Amino acid sequence: MRRKPTAESDQPQWMISFADLLSLILTFFVLIYSMAQPMQMTNIYKWDYNSLVSLNTDINFSKINLEQGSDVMTNEYLLNIFTQRLKNENLDYLEIKTEHENFVISLSYDAINPEVLQKLAEILRSFNTNKHIFTADLARSYEIMGDLADLDVTEKIGAFEKDGIGDKVDIVIYP
Repeated sequence: MRRKPTAESDQPQWMISFADLLSLILTFFVLIYSMAQPMQMTNIYKWDYNSLVSLNTDINFSKINLEQGSDVMTNEYLLNIFTQRLKNENLDYLEIKTEHENFVISLSYDAINPEVLQKLAEILRSFNTNKHIFTADLARSYEIMGDLADLDVTEKIGAFEKDGIGDKVDIVIYP
């Protein structure tokens, strides 16, 4: 009689359980190795800090007590001054927001004409600052289409540069 050919699934049961055991042991060692790496990195950083501190023993650090200055212009104070200046120039319809440490001025489509831009440029020039001023939400305020977009943006930038604040103003247009 001939023998039946053995199928691959007819392996002895001990080989299947042995393969599972080896897989679990390998997983265990990979897990242990991966947990040891961050510990080594923290030890390296501690060594680096300790060596730097021990090398600079001749430096004397003294604690400086600084009180908060009363003459520094805060964002709220600047916002109040800027809002008051806009009301004096009849530009109180412009939206002004604060985001982090920046002022955001939103210009609607009606506000974009040379007179308004000139008044706004005069107000911005009166503040002695080197910070950039961004006009926000332009896509929501009006839509710019085709080649007219390049001409329109060029006119705005030219108006600000003509008034002497072109290097301090970034016009950001969102599509």
